[in-house]
Amino acid sequence: MRPNPVRTALLSLAALSVLGACSSDSGSSDNTFPTGRYVPVTAEPDSLNVMEFKSDGTYTVAAIDSGTYTTSGNVLTFETSTYCKKISPDAEKASYTWTWDGTTLEFTLKGTDKCIDRVATLAVDGKKAGT
Repeated sequence: MRPNPVRTALLSLAALSVLGACSSDSGSSDNTFPTGRYVPVTAEPDSLNVMEFKSDGTYTVAAIDSGTYTTSGNVLTFETSTYCKKISPDAEKASYTWTWDGTTLEFTLKGTDKCIDRVATLAVDGKKAGT
């Protein structure tokens, strides 16, 4: 059986213990979500393993996934996901709490997420890379 390249790429993000961020918005203790580009610390900032959260409420994961998200306080909710919808139509929406200390972004699953690849991808920390 041939491996699924989308799953492989998402899991390659999860295989790393930390992610790095090249963020344009720094976020703060007032629960402003730190939008920007996140890459594995061991990768170059132009790596294909990029997760980007934009201030307009959209996100991308390399060329693999895209969708929309909302935030309320320290909770980020994935509202839509092109990749997770392919896995299961009811796997798009999921919420995660996030913390940002200015250098490290951490996600913790809040409730359940039926998109196992997203769970694996977000189970790592994001560390701000290269400024």
